Amino acid sequence: MSLLPRWFDAQPFGRQVVLLALVCDPTGFAAGYLLALEFGVEPILGGVYGSSPRACRCRCS
Repeated sequence: MSLLPRWFDAQPFGRQVVLLALVCDPTGFAAGYLLALEFGVEPILGGVYGSSPRACRCRCS
């Protein structure tokens, strides 16, 4: 097993949430921004929708 998952699991829950937000929010924003025109919305709105908490379904769900 890799060291990263063990290190992540050893962190307190609050720190895990912050780390996930730092990774998932920019990723969701970029994906939403780039895919927005495919769904007929403005790119900035796609970015906002993409970075919403529901877009990140990592360990939180």
